[in-house]
Amino acid sequence: MENYLSSVITTTIGVVIGIPVALTINDYQRKLQFTETSKQLENERLSKEILLLQYIKEELGLNKSLLENAVEGQKSAKNYLTYLGMKSDFWISLLSSGDLKHISDTKVLNSVSSSYFFINRIKELEKVYYHPNFFFAVSSKDKESYTGKRAVDTVEYLRPVALEQITETYNLISEFLDRLSP
Repeated sequence: MENYLSSVITTTIGVVIGIPVALTINDYQRKLQFTETSKQLENERLSKEILLLQYIKEELGLNKSLLENAVEGQKSAKNYLTYLGMKSDFWISLLSSGDLKHISDTKVLNSVSSSYFFINRIKELEKVYYHPNFFFAVSSKDKESYTGKRAVDTVEYLRPVALEQITETYNLISEFLDRLSP
């Protein structure tokens, strides 16, 4: 009987001590796994953010170059019309895919959005003044007024403002990417 009682006491002590220890170990393993998974997800998000910002920067760089040439051209020629071919394909795909959620810095995101506001306005106006009817209106012998004057004036006003915004955004993205790079 003494053996039996000793065995019961030993088993009871083992259960009383063992279960909390096992639960503590299990809890620790879960927290460790959660931390590892969180780190992995954050690294993936950061990698996507860097890649997306690099592509946006590339697209803005092209638009910046186009605008620099156009702004220079309009300094020497009033009503300087040129087909810029501003690019916003990547931005549009980001908007429709929902991948903007990977960009964590709201200041950068706001600046990018402002840049594409100007890019899209200029693209819309390009469609207007490269329409065949617009060409005939501008080319008419009555140069004092024509239907597209407002479109041309707006483009001439928007180009330098857009260039300033895009340059600011381009630099902001560069600084942000420099901070993220090890």
